[in-house]
Amino acid sequence: MNIEEQVEILMQGTEYGDEDLKKAMTAELRSRLLLAEKENRPLRVYCGYDPTSTDLHLGHTITMRKLRQFQDLGHEVTFLIGSYTALVGDPSDKNKARPILTEEKGR
Repeated sequence: MNIEEQVEILMQGTEYGDEDLKKAMTAELRSRLLLAEKENRPLRVYCGYDPTSTDLHLGHTITMRKLRQFQDLGHEVTFLIGSYTALVGDPSDKNKARPILTEEKGR
């Protein structure tokens, strides 16, 4: 499948609320796909989930389904629910990182 077809599939169902941001993200994806093709390798895509989070919910299946699309297109996917993810947490879209837990508290 060519790069433009992959971009079209991978950008389906994405919303950014800002057309300029969507264009930038589309260009970034296209650039990464072109580089991977030039280097004759798949993209490596990672997503980690914090199993101790109080708001792990059905909405997280959206990113899981997007990971599957990458996988179906022949890219390498790492899907992680694990102890280190639980210890560190995900500070994205937050003003500060969650306090790091001990291994005992992360279980």
